[in-house]
Amino acid sequence: TSPLSLSPTPKNQLNYILGGVTGRSYVVGYGTNPPTQPHHRGASCPQLGQECTWDYFQTRDPNPHTLYGALVGGPDGSDQYEDTRGNFLQNEVAVDYNAGFTGGLVDKAPTCRHPWLLA
Repeated sequence: TSPLSLSPTPKNQLNYILGGVTGRSYVVGYGTNPPTQPHHRGASCPQLGQECTWDYFQTRDPNPHTLYGALVGGPDGSDQYEDTRGNFLQNEVAVDYNAGFTGGLVDKAPTCRHPWLLA
């Protein structure tokens, strides 16, 4: 088997990220059972004018602010995912993989009836 045949296609990767394989989206505010606790200070703090304390970080409640379209780190090597703000490995919202995700969507958009529809 060649290394290329082991590599999923970009469409398969996007379908996985958006929940088409596991039934769980890894994009905040999109799809089935999306993350609600991304590891992001601005999203987990209360409204402006209120002090942002560790109580907000440690609560199991969804973040007060939704980062629509942000990709979280995703599942571990065993395909397990825990939507917990404190688990930065799985819930960090970082520029490196969000840039790749955005690039994949841009590449896919001309062939879709709607940019979010990867059918």
